[in-house]
Amino acid sequence: MKVIREALELAEKNGFKENEMKAHSHLASLYEDQKKFKEAYFHFNKFYRLQDTLFNQQKDETINELLVKYETEKKDAEIVLLNTENELKTCKFPINLCEKGIDFRIDSGFSTCLFSVAT
Repeated sequence: MKVIREALELAEKNGFKENEMKAHSHLASLYEDQKKFKEAYFHFNKFYRLQDTLFNQQKDETINELLVKYETEKKDAEIVLLNTENELKTCKFPINLCEKGIDFRIDSGFSTCLFSVAT
């Protein structure tokens, strides 16, 4: 038990939350085995709070990573669309396609043009 207490102290001093959580879990189990339920409850409560804190931190990190990924992909798609629009603006068609009954569409996100002739 002395070794676990020392490990707990080091973990607390250095901010190693996972190690601190594990030490509290071990101490809770040891005190429970010794029928020292007040001490077991204290360490279990500390363990549970640390576990909850770590879970929330990991969840927040995951959410932030996904948001960054989403925003990056969204901006990349916008860039592709703008580049495609710019390419089309620089194209010079010899005749006005709309007046000739030709349907012209852009498939967004790709540099693909679809033409169809209205008959």
